[in-house]
Amino acid sequence: MKKLLLILLFSTVFCSSQMNVKFNKGVHVLKSHKTENFINPKSILIEFSGDTHLVNYYSDLAKKIKKQFRKQGIKSRFNFNLYNPKPLESDVENIPNKKYVKEDFDLVGTIELKDFKSWDNHLIEKRRQNHKLDVQIRNNKETVFSVLLDIYTHYTIATQNKDIVKTILHEFNLEE
Repeated sequence: MKKLLLILLFSTVFCSSQMNVKFNKGVHVLKSHKTENFINPKSILIEFSGDTHLVNYYSDLAKKIKKQFRKQGIKSRFNFNLYNPKPLESDVENIPNKKYVKEDFDLVGTIELKDFKSWDNHLIEKRRQNHKLDVQIRNNKETVFSVLLDIYTHYTIATQNKDIVKTILHEFNLEE
């Protein structure tokens, strides 16, 4: 009887200690910084860094950033500094070859995906991912703008790209 009671006690403790984590898709700002003397640029070069497998994610993000910056009168161009020791051939083919010179732009920024986590990969339509996106914008001397975003997505990591750009513009004070 004591063994049964002990087993029942342990099983209820272990079952009740597991928490059901809510997963709400969206973009959240973890950290944001902008210098006081920040002036909106006429041109900006953004460099993407990370794994070559992220080329399609970054390409979609670049397209959305370019569209929104154009509406604000900011010329934007992108360098893809992606690397993998054993890249997929299709990823390498999708990386744009053109490289822009940093000195031709008012500001230079970097965007890097960090801390990628994925759940339910076997359920393609219900797949969930979480990652952080680190955005740093510098003039030639100092970092003038930075934001760290925490992103929750369903299906693919690119599903929140529109909201990512809106959040960056909001932090940049350029929202529509």
